[in-house]
Amino acid sequence: DVVEGDPTERPGGSVPFACRAALDAGWDARLHTSGTEKLELALRAALPGVAITVQRSAHDTVMAFPRRAELGPRAVPTVADPIEVAASVDGATLVHLAPIMGEITPALVEQVVRAPFVGLTPQGLLRNRAPGTGALSHRTHLDPWWSAHVDAAVLSEPEHAALADPSELAGLALAVTRGERGCIGYLDGEVCDVPG
Repeated sequence: DVVEGDPTERPGGSVPFACRAALDAGWDARLHTSGTEKLELALRAALPGVAITVQRSAHDTVMAFPRRAELGPRAVPTVADPIEVAASVDGATLVHLAPIMGEITPALVEQVVRAPFVGLTPQGLLRNRAPGTGALSHRTHLDPWWSAHVDAAVLSEPEHAALADPSELAGLALAVTRGERGCIGYLDGEVCDVPG
């Protein structure tokens, strides 16, 4: 991530957070992504104790935020190459897929379905990037093709609203985040409201 007025690139997003949470819980954590050597060095510095694999790419995926970062990223100047994760999944108890720019495909999901538990945060499946400028826009419809292949999903309220038929996620452990208002969890007909 980069913030307007500061050219320093920093690892951001849900994956470093999830890795730290896994380590705090006493689990082993592996991060598999694609990018440059610079990204790999930054991830290793930011996430000691995490087994990191960075497939080489000419670019890193960079999210560009305005000064008021709570408004979300405004552009994606560069995008890394897609990853091949099959070898990284061997022996994993839990796999978390966190697409940044739509790189979760049926072929990639097929590489992870043998893991006992697969989760997904699909925000990157709703993002579009304008050619030339990298300006970020969002799709208005989230196709849940992936729901038959994962055990859990974490969606924001706008992402949940983008589903044509939310019942397609009925069999999943589902968390719908509401920012400072917390989240609502759904599992097997049970609903849990967790305040912020």
